[in-house]
Amino acid sequence: MTNTVKRLICAAATVWMTTAAQAETIDFGTVKCSELATMSSEDGTVIFTWLAGYVAGVDGRTIMSDESMKELGEGIGKYCAENPDVSIVSAATEFE
Repeated sequence: MTNTVKRLICAAATVWMTTAAQAETIDFGTVKCSELATMSSEDGTVIFTWLAGYVAGVDGRTIMSDESMKELGEGIGKYCAENPDVSIVSAATEFE
């Protein structure tokens, strides 16, 4: 596992623990692409990590690589820029 992936996992775990302590509930199906641009980096990390897991689960993949994370991020970013009113889950599903 590369250092980039390790750092992403650690950052996501830290943010998750912080948000879990706040007892916040997020319905990822209602988060719109247009909201990504205004999110804090912590919220963006949580959402991106969740989306990566969601897409991997849909695809039946159990391996995460720097390249696949980069492709996913770029693909969702491009799709969301072109479709700001679409949910991020729909964007991830479209891209996968």
